[in-house]
Amino acid sequence: MKAIKILVLESKDSSISKIVEILKNSFQVEICVSNDEFLDHIYNNIYDLYLININEKNLPRIELIKLLNDYQDF
Repeated sequence: MKAIKILVLESKDSSISKIVEILKNSFQVEICVSNDEFLDHIYNNIYDLYLININEKNLPRIELIKLLNDYQDF
């Protein structure tokens, strides 16, 4: 059975850290801390789920989500 792959974009001490820890128990989870790192991962791998902390104030996460929406990884 294929493991579900989740790519997470979060900053340190973010509000989703507890969720990520729970997900690590059952799924293959990779964590990115910058938009550039996140983009590198999605261009080089295929994931089943993307989890993005959009409350980060210093990075344009909404623009990143729009880019991700336009990217077809099938």
